[in-house]
Amino acid sequence: PAATTTVTVPGAATTVTAPGATTTVTAPGGTATGKPIPSEPIKIGILTYFSGSNAVVDVQIWWAAQMLAEKINSEGGILGRKIELVQMDVGPNTDTCVQNYRKLVLENHVDLVTGDLASSNGLAVAPICEELKCPTIYLSTTTTHIFEDVDPKPKYLFRAGNYNTMEAVSCALHIKRHHPDVKRVAGINPDYAYGRDSWQMFVAALQKLLPQVEVVYEAWPPLGTTDFTSHITATLNAKPDVVFSVLYASDIVAFMKQAVGYGFFKQVPLFYNALGYISFNMLTKDVCPEGLYFQARDYYFLWPPAEIWPIQGWFVPEFYKRWKQYPNIDAGQLYSAIDAYKRAVEKVYALTGEYPTNEQIVEAMAGSSCVGPMGYRTIRREDHQFLSPAPIGKSKHSPDYPFVILDELEFIQPEECAAPPGVKSLDWIKSWKI
Repeated sequence: PAATTTVTVPGAATTVTAPGATTTVTAPGGTATGKPIPSEPIKIGILTYFSGSNAVVDVQIWWAAQMLAEKINSEGGILGRKIELVQMDVGPNTDTCVQNYRKLVLENHVDLVTGDLASSNGLAVAPICEELKCPTIYLSTTTTHIFEDVDPKPKYLFRAGNYNTMEAVSCALHIKRHHPDVKRVAGINPDYAYGRDSWQMFVAALQKLLPQVEVVYEAWPPLGTTDFTSHITATLNAKPDVVFSVLYASDIVAFMKQAVGYGFFKQVPLFYNALGYISFNMLTKDVCPEGLYFQARDYYFLWPPAEIWPIQGWFVPEFYKRWKQYPNIDAGQLYSAIDAYKRAVEKVYALTGEYPTNEQIVEAMAGSSCVGPMGYRTIRREDHQFLSPAPIGKSKHSPDYPFVILDELEFIQPEECAAPPGVKSLDWIKSWKI
């Protein structure tokens, strides 16, 4: 027989049985009749880049959403409710992004919004999310300012991606452990909030860990740059020991092609990139040489192995079968975002016998856990940040894939690279006792 657990919720004694069994709620003085489960589908708005340079990466969010929705629907949906996806482009600027977010919530009446908004748009949408009280889970929208400054006590907003402090600090820790003699550092980073924040965190962490380090050059190419010549030559002239970058999507490909032509990676001893591997399907062997370090944020498509994590055993081959690409970081985060929402809905219903409100759903998500192809993930109660170990590896050519894979893979734990809740990242780094 199924195991039975008794828990207490306000105003009711609730009996919860194993999955598939009936949940009963008994209130003082009689039997509670819960609100019925709605018959209409659960609408999930996918707000991300379907146009522009980021679309080559973000299209995988839509692909993963379709796959997961079909899988959940084939298994009975969420409490019997099927998932219906609503597609919405971020648009060319912040005003359009905010307008499209409002449209999803107020006109399309979605139950959940998720996607990659990019840092500047994420900052603008955060207060709108709280105003409209719609559960929203950012993916790769990683600026620290979202939860450190704009929305420090979030209620309806969550983030499913490891954020830029974790990326920058994990790279600095890796350098400290493996290349402690570096002295000269340069950066080539996109000129917007994410790029500048990441560089600031990286330099602060690296100089705290290795006080001898000096910054010898900073390059700030705008997003969508196609000619990196001036940045490449200026960086080489500065003679750095290590170059740190968060270029990604079409930018990292353009940079790599031009850098190889200048012999950049033969002259620069160490190259660390904290986001470029989101574009690994584009980092073909003729574009990316071996021996470069990539931080894969929170998901690497070859880890964990399928034999020890069945989700990978389904997700990766099915993704490739359907889309002829392997799943990137955003696709993995999308899986964990929808899983977290599904678990929260089912958890509240199991405890109360009633279909949950948005307020109950977000309360159930905070402080809980979920799964994705990367493994188990925790969700911090204080700032709604999903956390996973941060993978770093060295680029390697493999006969099994047309692009570079990661060798010498290491994982930096969240406790090492994420600031505690309520502490700003720079203040946390400055407080380190080395």
